[in-house]
Amino acid sequence: MTEIGTLIVCPLAAELAGVLAVTAGRRALRVHRPDRRRLTVTLGRLAGGEVALAATGDGPAAAAAGLEALAGALRPRRLLVLGVAGGLTPGLARGTLVAARQVLAGDGGAPPSQPPDESWLAQALRGGARACIVVSAARILTDPRAKQDMFRTLLATELAAAAAELSAAACTASPAAIPIAAVDLESAAYARVAARLFIPYLVVRSVLDTAEETLPLDFEACRGGSGRVSQARVVLRALAHPRAVADLWRLRSRVKEASARLAALAMLLAGAPARGAAAAGGFSIPGGAATGAHSTATTAAGAATTMGGAGRAHESATAAVAGGRRA
Repeated sequence: MTEIGTLIVCPLAAELAGVLAVTAGRRALRVHRPDRRRLTVTLGRLAGGEVALAATGDGPAAAAAGLEALAGALRPRRLLVLGVAGGLTPGLARGTLVAARQVLAGDGGAPPSQPPDESWLAQALRGGARACIVVSAARILTDPRAKQDMFRTLLATELAAAAAELSAAACTASPAAIPIAAVDLESAAYARVAARLFIPYLVVRSVLDTAEETLPLDFEACRGGSGRVSQARVVLRALAHPRAVADLWRLRSRVKEASARLAALAMLLAGAPARGAAAAGGFSIPGGAATGAHSTATTAAGAATTMGGAGRAHESATAAVAGGRRA
């Protein structure tokens, strides 16, 4: 059984590409999940430390099953979750790196019993990330109204202890009081597994789509029964909506840029100690929904590639989706 210092996971391979490129001495390892599906793991060195890199698959079920298998095979001393996310806070710019100070379960599951590692979080903030609340939602939010509803729910939960009621004016009266928040599908699933196994962890995301953006496709409709975005469904929808192809291609480019930014911060974090998580605590956001194109964009990118002779435009669509699913 291998023992690894830092396990770095992403839902999708496109999100992992940047850090994979800067990892030295790469060698491959296969890990089997309980359902006998294989995960490809890359072992190597990053910032002088031994690391393992893997894409678990998108959606909370794949994330949890993948991390369970990886943790059992590799026995990591700490966990770094990377990827893209959708912005929930109005004005949170595309490309912003955010590090979770809190992970909330908006997917109907139990909240993580252990918060992100405080020491590692402080190092991420010194590296340029912004402290953030990461909400893992039950579905992909594709338009500003859905994201606004999610953010209002978050605000109400965050401020419940300070005020009996939260008026619409309160959301705009004091910008300093408005939390930085982003949404994805998997972080709570990763955090729950890490907490149960007593593994210190940190979640770092790059904002792929802003709170004000509408996604080019209904990625939620492209998810299958397992909760993962189907590349085939993305391709079919892109073919039915050719005007969306250019936007999907832009999403793909954003994913590549995000992956490079995440890699730079990962190099800093891989060389920084995680001293163990602080006291456990957390709560759930009821009725949560995921906003975004994170994994979707990444999945789409992959789908586009599989189309082969179907054409460059279709390839673009899939690639874009592959990077954007997270929101």
